[in-house]
Amino acid sequence: MIKQYPYFSHNQELITLFVLENTFLKVSILDYGATLTSIIYKPLNRETTLGLSDFEDYRKQKFYLGALVGRVANRINSGRFTLNDVTYQCTMNGPHSLHGGIVGFDQAHFKSEIKGDSLILTHLSKDGDHPTHLLQPQCGSVSTDPQSSAQTQQ
Repeated sequence: MIKQYPYFSHNQELITLFVLENTFLKVSILDYGATLTSIIYKPLNRETTLGLSDFEDYRKQKFYLGALVGRVANRINSGRFTLNDVTYQCTMNGPHSLHGGIVGFDQAHFKSEIKGDSLILTHLSKDGDHPTHLLQPQCGSVSTDPQSSAQTQQ
């Protein structure tokens, strides 16, 4: 079962909190940064993630807690790379371009779609710092089958 709740208004866009739940798990995800905010193991009422208390904390954080990082998940040395004999200079957040630069996937507002028991979050990263457009879909579901309780797919 998936429920959705208005969470916060940011840059004139409504950020939504999605809650995917079954007998064993309660998983909470924001469409801002495709951020996993909570996983509760229900039989023990145990939180299993390190999260933050509100949207402003997620927006201002520098540690990428729960967020989808990208376009690159690591650093590009000095923010520069060469591909097919073309050199690209990425935006830098420090001495390198870390996890997508100044505005990575962690700060993107993903489009959301619920299909059955799956939440599909999608973001189009346009050509700019990095060559070519990149469509980044993320899919998550919480099954009623205790053998495969939670799944993610790219």
